[in-house]
Amino acid sequence: MDDSDSTFSVPVRLMAALVAILGWALLALQLWLILSNPLSSTRPASEIVVNFFSFFTILSNLLVAVIFTWWAMAPPGPPATLQAATATYISVVAIGYSLLLRSVWDPDGLQKIADVMLHDIMPLLYAIFWIAFCRQIRSLPWRHAFLWLSVPLVYLVYTMVRGRRMGWYPYHFLNPGMVGYPLVIFSIAGFLIAFLVLGLAVVGLTRTRFLQDSATAPLPGDPDGRTPSKPPIIEGRTYGRRSEPTAPARSQFR
Repeated sequence: MDDSDSTFSVPVRLMAALVAILGWALLALQLWLILSNPLSSTRPASEIVVNFFSFFTILSNLLVAVIFTWWAMAPPGPPATLQAATATYISVVAIGYSLLLRSVWDPDGLQKIADVMLHDIMPLLYAIFWIAFCRQIRSLPWRHAFLWLSVPLVYLVYTMVRGRRMGWYPYHFLNPGMVGYPLVIFSIAGFLIAFLVLGLAVVGLTRTRFLQDSATAPLPGDPDGRTPSKPPIIEGRTYGRRSEPTAPARSQFR
């Protein structure tokens, strides 16, 4: 039995399945809320759906739902770097919402439930599950934190190009018509720094156990990690302590 079999027991996989169902249900609820909004009646349904998938919150929660489904059905799930990158992305979603959007957006009813679940509860559930069961699958190199920046970079380029063309931006702090280009540039730089810092922290978490393991690794030839009771003797020399040379045996022939 390998580590994934013991870590992803039946109760753990059941928890992952329940969270996956919750994640898919929340995404469906948010899409329905957007489509049923009276303000959306003046736009084609196809444009509304594209706008829905233009929110980084939706894309990150989509990744979370996919990975929880993967954990439930085929543990240990997708590549470790994708799991760790998702932990970075969904953490930025939670922190960014609390710092930039919570004070200017106060929904009610089902929209309030969807917002709290997608921005607070799902990121928290993913972080707990990943730290508890998945971060020790593989020790990641530090350069992965820089590679993960490619996703937000592509997203930001797409958002700015499409926003200029369509006259619609998913977030007010990316809309030059509302806040001006200096604040947009400042927001983009701040988010990229946040992605990098959190990415480095996530990589560090994957390396914690492996650093501890290397510090307590067993001695060569002793797989159980116990200290040998007697030091090995090779070619008359005792390793681990000084030994006096052995006197030559007397010949029985005189």
